[in-house]
Amino acid sequence: MRFLRRTAVIIPFLLFLAFELGCGDQYRPIANPIVSPGGQPQNLYNAYVLSYNPVGFGSITQIDVSGDSNQSVMPMSYGSVAEIFQGSVQGAIFVANRDGDSVSEVSLIGTTTATNIGLSPGSRPVALAATASTVVYVANSGTNFFCPSTGSVSVISTASLVATNTVCVGVSPVAIVQQPSGGYVYIANSGDNTISVFNPTSVSVSATLTQAGGLHQNPVAMVASPDGAYIYVVAQGNGTTAGWLDIITTSNNIVAASIPLGISPTSAYYDTFLNRLYVTNTGDNTVTVFDASNVGNC
Repeated sequence: MRFLRRTAVIIPFLLFLAFELGCGDQYRPIANPIVSPGGQPQNLYNAYVLSYNPVGFGSITQIDVSGDSNQSVMPMSYGSVAEIFQGSVQGAIFVANRDGDSVSEVSLIGTTTATNIGLSPGSRPVALAATASTVVYVANSGTNFFCPSTGSVSVISTASLVATNTVCVGVSPVAIVQQPSGGYVYIANSGDNTISVFNPTSVSVSATLTQAGGLHQNPVAMVASPDGAYIYVVAQGNGTTAGWLDIITTSNNIVAASIPLGISPTSAYYDTFLNRLYVTNTGDNTVTVFDASNVGNC
């Protein structure tokens, strides 16, 4: 009986103590989740892959690089062979459709749409250049109404999306490059081994470089230096001997130096970070690396 009485006294005390500790003003550690701002959403980057179709329309595939997914496939026209961004603005992509005698413009702002820009029949556009947002220059490898015996360069207004001018250059143009910030345009003509220098202000060819002036045979690719002081011309030669890298100084439009390359060079890339020029040589499966930082000493 004495034990029961003690138990009857202790149990209410323990209940009271538990009540005080659980609901009173006692310190009770509590873990509250704090939702802090998360990381910034991953930037959206797109790659635009141009596909050539030998029996129909070419196309541009838009790839979301961040998510590795195919966003869309946009048809162009017949024989799509080259594409560029609209100068430094990159508000649109322009595509040269060789077999369709046209250039397609793909808007990258708002709804992605494609507009076809017709050129003179027979033009056969193969390359484009643009370092300003207002104009795109097109190298036409074929002959047309304006230039019945040579190739030409067409000037496309990015505002109206029409070819405003077509100017004759050399025979069978294959490459085109423009100096930075809307400077002079250089067109490589493989059919007569010349380089045409186009003046955007006068809308005319202001100079022509030839083999007599040091240019080598069969120019196939060109790259402009970041400051626009030099144009690097990849000359393929006869395809069995070494090609050449011809360096044009744009201040006087002369071939200031020539550097031997591998066999059958085809393309070039300028690394602006290291100031190096990389040239691929398909004839001997090599890559020539040229240090462009010392080009002023050539």
